[in-house]
Amino acid sequence: MYSSNGTTCSLAKRALSMMGEEVPRRILPSVPNWKTGEVQTWLQQIGFSAYSQRFQEMQVDGDLLLNITDQDLRTDLGISAGLIRKRFLRDLRVLKMYANYSTCDPNNLADWLAGVDPRFRQYTYGLVQGGAERRSLAQLSEQQLQADCGVDNGLHRAKILAAAGDPAQPCLTDARLPAGPDVFISYRRTTGSQLASVFIDVEKLEAGKFQEKLIQSVQRARNFILVLSANALDKCMGDEGMKDWVHKEIVTALNEKKNVVPVTDNFQWPDPSSLPADMSAILNFNGIKWSHEYQEATIDKILRFLKGGPSQDQLDHGDRVLKGEAQGVQAVPQGERRGCAGGGTWMSQQG
Repeated sequence: MYSSNGTTCSLAKRALSMMGEEVPRRILPSVPNWKTGEVQTWLQQIGFSAYSQRFQEMQVDGDLLLNITDQDLRTDLGISAGLIRKRFLRDLRVLKMYANYSTCDPNNLADWLAGVDPRFRQYTYGLVQGGAERRSLAQLSEQQLQADCGVDNGLHRAKILAAAGDPAQPCLTDARLPAGPDVFISYRRTTGSQLASVFIDVEKLEAGKFQEKLIQSVQRARNFILVLSANALDKCMGDEGMKDWVHKEIVTALNEKKNVVPVTDNFQWPDPSSLPADMSAILNFNGIKWSHEYQEATIDKILRFLKGGPSQDQLDHGDRVLKGEAQGVQAVPQGERRGCAGGGTWMSQQG
C-alpha cells in the first residue's frame, strides 16, 4: 500500500485499472502534516469509510491520528467493537512505520529506531513529541518511554533502551545530520504553482526575518529545482539591482554551487543578453521538460538528476535546450514556506 517508487506505483495503478478497481488517490507520506482531508482519504483506503464522518466532526488531522489510542477510538470516535478497533490500530501501526517524519524529526530517530527493529519506527512520533533525543535515550526509564513516549510494549521498551546504551550503535550527531532540506524548489507563483504542486512533503519556514530565512534555506539545501513556467524569467530581465526574488534565489544557488535542475513547462528561453550576468550561467544547465502525460516518469527522471547531481559540464554538445522526455505541496501566501522527501523540501513562490 505504501511505496515511494514511481515505477511500482505506475504498475500498481495499471493493474488496478485492468481489474476494474478504483485507483486510490495519492496522499502525502508526511503524516504529521496531514490535514483532515488526507485523513479522510486514508480512512477510505483502509476500509473505514463508515467512520469518516465522525473523524471529520472531531477534526482529526495527522497529529491527532498519530496520537490516537484505543480509548479515543471507543469513547470519542464511536468505534464500539473491539475487533474493529484492533484492525484500525493495526493499519495505523503500518502507517506509522512508513510515514515520513523529516519535518519534525531533526535527530533522525526514525532511521535509528528502524535500525534497531523495523517495527520500532512506529514509535518515532511519540518519542519526538515526548522530547526524546538519540543522545539522551539511554538515560530514559521504561516508565518514561511508556508514559511520555507511548511505547506500550514492554519488550520493545527493553530493546530500545538496550540499543540506546550500546556504544556499537551509531549516534547521529549534528555533524552527521543533513545540513538542510534535500531540495529547494523555486517557482513563479503566477504561472508555476500548478507544476510545483506535484512535489511532496512540506515544512514551515522558521520564525525570523523572512528574507534572511529564505536565502538561508537555499544555502542549506543540497539541490535547487527551478520551475521555469511561461515567462518565468521575464522579471529577471534588466534586474541589475536584484530586486526580484527568483533572481536572488538563482544567484544564491549558483554561488553556493548547488545541484541545479531546471524543469520547464511551456517555457521559452530568453535571449542570453537580456539576463543579468550574475545569473546567465543558468542557461548552461541541463534539465527536464515536464510532461503532463507522463508525470510519474518525469518525476522519476528528476529524482535521477537529484541523486546523480548532473552539472553544467554534463550538457550534450553544449545544447542548452532542455530535452527531458520523461513525500503535494500546497501554494501558501508569501512570507510562509512549507516543505519534501528525505530531509524535506523548501518551496519558494514568487509573484
